[in-house]
Amino acid sequence: MKINTFDTLKASAKNVNISYMAKKMVAGTGIDLDTEGMPEVDLYDYGFEITIKGISEDVYVVVKNDYSTDVFTYHYSDTENGTKVFQSFANDDSVTFTFEIKSENENCKDEVYRKVSLTTPIYNGYSEMEFCKDKDDLDICKQFTVDKITNDDFVKGLENYNNKNNNAKDNTDENNKTNIFKENKYVFIIGGTVIVIIGVATAWIQIKKKRSKQIWRK
Repeated sequence: MKINTFDTLKASAKNVNISYMAKKMVAGTGIDLDTEGMPEVDLYDYGFEITIKGISEDVYVVVKNDYSTDVFTYHYSDTENGTKVFQSFANDDSVTFTFEIKSENENCKDEVYRKVSLTTPIYNGYSEMEFCKDKDDLDICKQFTVDKITNDDFVKGLENYNNKNNNAKDNTDENNKTNIFKENKYVFIIGGTVIVIIGVATAWIQIKKKRSKQIWRK
């Protein structure tokens, strides 16, 4: 392999850029009981739009992740002017994607010239609770987190917040339950089974179960 070929491939691999942004995506379907005729509606939840830029005729990209065994390969012919966009559903765990940038040159075909890792955070469903409105400075209310917020974490955070604000400790649990588990009127269709959901937190959990079967779309 000539030096100029090596330099060209190295430069092409370096030119590949990977980024992501959070956005709402369709996570399932439901029936709106508040609307006449109870129409089926799309239900939205957060995910990530991941963009790969700079794919060329010199290099292609193989994408893997530590959550599933899925592997996707993107050549220049799979892109729009060198840019490929795919979506990844937010999950109960952070997901680390590995991008292997490989040679298209026949003299060193499939040789890895660069590796890039990108980790998407965990979507915190508790951030949608009534308590968290205008409190995104609290760890338990942040929309995206590195570590998963458990129910115990959330309750403890509520107690700490109330204690700091001189609220009566004895009433904390009951007040929080009233604020958190407000009714909503949706029927969720999960795996062909109709499930009536009466709590916001439960609805979030059911959606998570549905979308966790697939973490990305090509």
